[in-house]
Formats: sequence, C-alpha cells, structure tokens
Amino acid sequence: MNAMISKLFMLLLLPVSLFVFYFNREKDNRAHLLLVMFTGILTASVFVFIKILFAEPYYMPEVSFLKAFLYFYLGQTFFPMAVVWALFLLFARKDTVSDRFTLFFPMLAAFYAIYLPYRIIDEALPYSAFCLFVKPVLYLAMLAIVHDFFVRLGNNSFAATGTKILNWIITVVLTCVPTVAEIFWYQGYLWVIWAAISVVYTAYAVYLVLPKKD
Repeated sequence: MNAMISKLFMLLLLPVSLFVFYFNREKDNRAHLLLVMFTGILTASVFVFIKILFAEPYYMPEVSFLKAFLYFYLGQTFFPMAVVWALFLLFARKDTVSDRFTLFFPMLAAFYAIYLPYRIIDEALPYSAFCLFVKPVLYLAMLAIVHDFFVRLGNNSFAATGTKILNWIITVVLTCVPTVAEIFWYQGYLWVIWAAISVVYTAYAVYLVLPKKD
C-alpha cells in the first residue's frame, strides 16, 4: 500500500500542478492551453519512444561528480527542455513572444508529466524515497522557477541588457540544482546535504509562485 501511494505521488504531482495552473487561467485562454498541454504530452511520448528504440541500456557513471552531472543534466534537463521549448517557440508563431513565454510551464510540465516518470521507472530500481518524492518536487520547482523568469522576460522586467544576461545565467544555473541534489543522493553523500538543497530550492520556487502584495 505504501509503495502504491509513493508511486502515485510521483505519477500525479505534475498532472495535478497542470490542473491547478489550468483552472487559474482566464476561461478565454483555456482552450489554447489544452492544445499546449497536449503538445507537451505528445512530444514527451516521442522522446520516450526514441529512447526505447535507440538509447543504450541505462548506465550511471560511478567515476566522478562531473561525469555524473553531465550524464544526468544533459539527458534529463538541458536537452529535453531546450529542444521542446525551442520547437514550441519556433512553431507557435501565431502567439506573441510574450504569450509564448507565459506558456512555458504548461508546455514543459505536460512534457515532464510523461518523461520524468518514465526516467524514474526505467532507471531507479529499486525505488527510493528520493526518486519517488524528492525528485518530482525538485523538477516541479525547477519548472516554476524557469517559468517565472520567462514571464518576467516577456513583460520586459529586465530593462538593461546586462541585467537580462545576468538573469539568464542565474536561471540556467538554477536548472542545475535538481541534478546536483540527485548526484549527492546517488553517490552516497550525507542526506542532510541533498535534503537541505532540496528544501531551499523548493522554498524559493514556492516564494515565486505565491501571490505578491501590491
């Protein structure tokens, strides 16, 4: 029973977050939002299909932190997020750039709602509390943080070019945090390290998501 609940949390966290995001949008925009979410799900299905057909058997580098970081970050975060988001920005030309930026979360959350559970199920046997609970929360937090950046970018919140570049760099660095926490867990570091990273990172994402007083 406990194992079933753990797996359900991993499977349902991102879909539930999408559900909340959907009903927080104005009714006029919901039909378009459904199309964006469906596109994310379809893209994830293609990624999973390609991985099943062509990817090598799962291999986790044991040698160094850097090799492990590159293996996880490129495969789970950078390439999927960059490819999916770039294709969306390229083909969704009917929307303004600002509107496309506001659709980052539903697009990528729908993608990871399929892709992340597949990665966990495919690679994480035997399942651990980190993979079933902490990892999904970290990726949800990451999507919220990057979404906040794109919304502010679309609203021209960064007036100076230098400020814009600095925020780009900070956001890219922040996308590395889930991978860093996962490597600390996988390579057997003290649990306090990856737990502290996860709590601070998630708390920051919650701060960004919570409504701000005018």
